[in-house]
Amino acid sequence: MKFYVTRQHIGDKLYMPGDTREANESDVKHLIGKTLSKDPPKEADDAEKKPGGATKPAGRAPRSTASKATPVPAKKAEPAPANKAEDASPQNKSE
Repeated sequence: MKFYVTRQHIGDKLYMPGDTREANESDVKHLIGKTLSKDPPKEADDAEKKPGGATKPAGRAPRSTASKATPVPAKKAEPAPANKAEDASPQNKSE
């Protein structure tokens, strides 16, 4: 049976969108719907055919990094916390 490729995939070879694939329906039933189609591809909309026509951008828009909060800088006037392990060391204890 003849199927039309709607999404790139690898079968017995590399298939690109727009290609046709000959295969048994039972062999490719997991691909029908998202990757393969039984129907031929539809013609492009009139808006896409006309120059300067409004088209919807493909894919997701990039995330904005402006909404992230900036970290608060540490106060340099405060001394570093004491290391409790140095106080507990047997070498630092007096007898």
